[in-house]
Order: sequence, then C-alpha cells, then structure tokens
Amino acid sequence: MLTTSWLTRDELADYLAASPLPLTLSPTPQDVATAVAEDLLTHRLPWPTLDWEAGRYPEGTRDRRLRSRRLVDDLGVDKLHDALDDVLLSVRALTIRQPWAGAVTHLGKRTENRSWRSGYRGLVLLHAAKEADTRLITQARQSDPDLPLHRQAVIATAKITGCHQARRTEQGGICCSPWGEPGLWHWEIKAVHPLARPVSCSGALNLWRPSADVLNAVLAVEEEGR
Repeated sequence: MLTTSWLTRDELADYLAASPLPLTLSPTPQDVATAVAEDLLTHRLPWPTLDWEAGRYPEGTRDRRLRSRRLVDDLGVDKLHDALDDVLLSVRALTIRQPWAGAVTHLGKRTENRSWRSGYRGLVLLHAAKEADTRLITQARQSDPDLPLHRQAVIATAKITGCHQARRTEQGGICCSPWGEPGLWHWEIKAVHPLARPVSCSGALNLWRPSADVLNAVLAVEEEGR
C-alpha cells in the first residue's frame, strides 16, 4: 500500500513553498498534491523546516512560507495525504533498453524514439529493461567506462512533456539531433533525476503503472538523499 502519511504538516508546507505553484489562486488539494509529488520524485529539495513559532525564516521567504502553511492547514493534512497518494499512484513508468536508458539518465538524451504516439504528460519512472543491445553497450563502455548501465530496475525519475513526429529541419537533417531518429515519434523528456541507487523491478511494454511497493521504494531512495 502506498502512503505518504510520514510527511508532516511542516514538511508538506516546505515542499509546497519550494514548488512553483501559485498560492494566491486558491489551489485545490489535487493542485497541491501534484506540486508536492513533483518535488518528491524529481528531487526538488524542500525549504529547510525551521522553527515556525519562533518565526525564523531566510530573507525573502517569510510570506510564501506562511501562506503555504496556512494553505496546508485550510485544506487539511489528511486530505492532502490522500490526494498525494492518488497522484503518485497515477504516475507511469517507461522501460528503455540499455544503453539508451543510461543515455537518458546520464548523457543528456532528451528524446525517446517510439513507433507510437503518447498523449501522456507528467511524471514518469525511467526503468532500464532486462534485455539490452549488447553491441551498443560494448561501444558505450568503450567511450565511457564509468557509464552506469543497470538493468531491470528503476534508475531515474523524469517528466514527459510532449510528443511529436520526426520531421526534417531546414538544413535537411532530423529534428531532435543527435538522438532523434527518422520515421518515429519523438517523446520529449525533461527534469531527469537519476536515483542514488536503482530500484529493482520487472518492466513492461508501453507506459505501465508501477506498483505501490515500487513507488514506496523510489520515494525511500529519494528521501535518503535529501
């Protein structure tokens, strides 16, 4: 079972304060949960929890901190925990063969080539497949012996922000160079955050739903590094 009940009120407020979510537009529990989930999975660090009652705040943060805390109190901690659990359970995972998974995680590859279009936008766990392209792995090892090439494990978190068909540039090449391939759909990936250690699990075809156990394990790894 997935649960984020370990997050205290002040921790929720700190994550919310650190997020880009506008706090003056009456955000819903879903809005707050989405912002906090992105903080948790992309390793955007919360503002350090301070002594609220003593009123010790870094310069320039007091108003947003107080507004975040007030919003958490108004919406209710339990309701926010439930909304956050729902948001995290809606996260998808994407299995990629090595060495391409390593290229996304460590070499700046921000285009995933697929034969089909995806309408999904949002947080994703990047999963390295059990099977790999051994020929390309040999080449990758030769060019970068230290490149992590874990298999059958979640190795990073990211966001899928768009999807478009490969197209020719004005110069006659293919868009999204050097990673984009012709005749395929280019999935746009941003906010890639490698995990401090891989989370072992089996993958699946297409976008798939990670289990609560996998999500809990990923969150635990993220919390260890904060």
